[in-house]
Amino acid sequence: MTCIAIIPARGGSKGIPNKNLAEVGGQSLVTRAINSAVQSGVVDVVVVSSDDPTILEASRVMAQKISMGAESLDEKIEKAFESILIRPATRFEKNKLVKYCENQLAVYQQKPALTKETLAIGEFAQPNRKYNEAEAAALMKTILIMYNLEEAITKS
Repeated sequence: MTCIAIIPARGGSKGIPNKNLAEVGGQSLVTRAINSAVQSGVVDVVVVSSDDPTILEASRVMAQKISMGAESLDEKIEKAFESILIRPATRFEKNKLVKYCENQLAVYQQKPALTKETLAIGEFAQPNRKYNEAEAAALMKTILIMYNLEEAITKS
């Protein structure tokens, strides 16, 4: 069984903006939480969950662009992963992301209203070309996970 640690890192702090990325003792608060999870010895995967609207919109725009391609779903996920993390996904990472995306796709195919709501996020223009909206919504959620991986957050 795989143990996944999910670290919530809300982006909307009013008291201290971007406090999760602020360094304390040479490490951001998010990095401290990630390191604690990794060092526990029981966690296999660490996912940082953020509600930052910039990340949400970037995920939507990338998902819509990628979903217009003719590649298979797993090739689209590989393409997004390499764009965000500047390295290929490991087999383990790819398999987990593909499975997650397929599960999301099944949900969005059954709930067109949720698909429309998900893809309405942000101010960046919607594409003029036709694309698979359910796939784009599923890819958006999958890409959001990629953006929230610790190594993407800590890139400078």
